[in-house]
Amino acid sequence: MKGLWFLLFFGVVYGSSIKIELPDEGRDVKITQNFLLFHAFSKAKGGNQVTFSPNLEKDPCLKGSSEALYQFFPLFQAEMGKLVEGETDGLDQSKEKFLRHLDLFEKRLAEEIDLETVLHVAPTLAAVLSQGSPFQPFHSLPLTASDQHNISKIIKSMGDLGWAGLLKHKKAMEKVGDKVVHVHPLRFLSYIVTNPSLKKRLPKIMGDMFKRRGFLHGYGKRTGFSQRMSHELHRGNMMQYVPGFAQAIGIPQRAVMHYFYDHDWEGLIRAVM
Repeated sequence: MKGLWFLLFFGVVYGSSIKIELPDEGRDVKITQNFLLFHAFSKAKGGNQVTFSPNLEKDPCLKGSSEALYQFFPLFQAEMGKLVEGETDGLDQSKEKFLRHLDLFEKRLAEEIDLETVLHVAPTLAAVLSQGSPFQPFHSLPLTASDQHNISKIIKSMGDLGWAGLLKHKKAMEKVGDKVVHVHPLRFLSYIVTNPSLKKRLPKIMGDMFKRRGFLHGYGKRTGFSQRMSHELHRGNMMQYVPGFAQAIGIPQRAVMHYFYDHDWEGLIRAVM
């Protein structure tokens, strides 16, 4: 879905969740694997706003915002590594909590999990861990609260104001735009697309020739989205972020790759809006 090594990880990231694709084992093994994941989650959680959903029929998953998952994942991975290496501290406490998440039949299976079973099943998760992290360098691209506020201001103004209103606020808009020039254009776009109140304004911008031209190509000395995308691509600062961009907005990477190959930035926006 998102490049080979990304696909092979611990499952796949879909917007605000990570589906954990476990090795294909029997039901008894799978419930122990779910328990071990829950134990690692409990040990790593701390104050992170992330939840874990066990599942014996489909893939268990971690849920939370992209940022919360990004911050939480290395801690979770470290706890998983400890289990694979045979560390079992706190299993009894985790088991009590795990049982509360199960139905009656699953609970009966899980009650039979003991230390011997854990030590037997834990190594099956090594193959999962060996694939690395699903997160891409995209999440390291800076986007501060101030950046988010300014991007929101730009998109709301462009979406809501008419031509006369935009001309009237031209200088103020330029000042706000200058404050987000440092934001990578993919980070810029992903913030818009993952914010419902901003995303719904994109059609208004792209459907108006005047607004679309300004957004894509800028005006005067100010560059637009298309120039910024081409600039980052030409200096080798683009393709490594595409998998993370795709995961952040919840679409398959393959669905957008041809826009990057063709330098079709307008097409990219229309595809994700």
